[in-house]
Amino acid sequence: MKYSLVPKYCDNSSILLINQVGVLRKLYCPFRVRCEKEHDTFTPGMWLWVEEVATNEKDQLVFLIYGKPCLYHYFRIAINF
Repeated sequence: MKYSLVPKYCDNSSILLINQVGVLRKLYCPFRVRCEKEHDTFTPGMWLWVEEVATNEKDQLVFLIYGKPCLYHYFRIAINF
């Protein structure tokens, strides 16, 4: 079954995920994500490791990948729970 996850920033080394039925899970860095849209040198389909998480001045979730800050909506977290 495919779930739509809602990531929330928790601290710089983890995020909270909530699935469609309301189950909460804390995911710790580093965690893998799949690139969904082209971003800088990342192409769709690439699997990457998120080293750290943060928020920007607009309170948007940012992933630090290979030392580069990237908005989370370019990536998909592949997890089922």
